[in-house]
Amino acid sequence: MTFFDGLALTTETPTRVIILSPADNKPIYAKDDADKTNPSYIEVYSLDSVKANRLGYDAISTMQADRAGGKTFTAEELDQREYQRLAQLTTGWRLITFSGEVINEPCTVEAAKAIYSDPRCAFIREQTQRGASDRARFTPAPQSA
Repeated sequence: MTFFDGLALTTETPTRVIILSPADNKPIYAKDDADKTNPSYIEVYSLDSVKANRLGYDAISTMQADRAGGKTFTAEELDQREYQRLAQLTTGWRLITFSGEVINEPCTVEAAKAIYSDPRCAFIREQTQRGASDRARFTPAPQSA
């Protein structure tokens, strides 16, 4: 234990980001969810997590090695690297279409990257990035004395 443990965030536990419709900024529910209790969501690690930091360090090392070999990068390549990183931080999901159909696609790095890199689903990527970077989501509740 350290003297600053009481200041540490819970970055090693993924957070659940409820996916909001861009049409009305409300959660997306399955059409058979009459009680509206199980919205569409993505679970993701904090951008401050050990995993996120390692992925960032690995990406920087790879880019430095590529640059040393004379490689240059396009904006699209840099975006794809960020989508890959976010996909690797994604741990689970419940995806629901705008018409209320549950998408039964397993959460994999490849599937997550496909969603994050598709411009038609930019709202999902943006909400997931905001959730992963929102430190309030990873702040533990105060402990009573």
